[in-house]
Amino acid sequence: MKYVILTTRGCNRCDLARKLLEENGVEYREVDAITSGGIELVLKYNTNMMPSIIDIENNRVFSISDFKRFLEMQNYRY
Repeated sequence: MKYVILTTRGCNRCDLARKLLEENGVEYREVDAITSGGIELVLKYNTNMMPSIIDIENNRVFSISDFKRFLEMQNYRY
């Protein structure tokens, strides 16, 4: 899986990020930021933004707005 989305419970922006990924057919794995695996990713990618959309292959972290722009550049439908 190329993308991981770091989320927290009750995060409305996390819901928006999930919707963005799903509507564009982007496969992803969701990780709760407060689990041991989530904390490991937070530290590895030096992020405290929720949600964080992580491109594992290219070592990049996106905000929702950055990921929307990325999708537009890749000619996704959003």
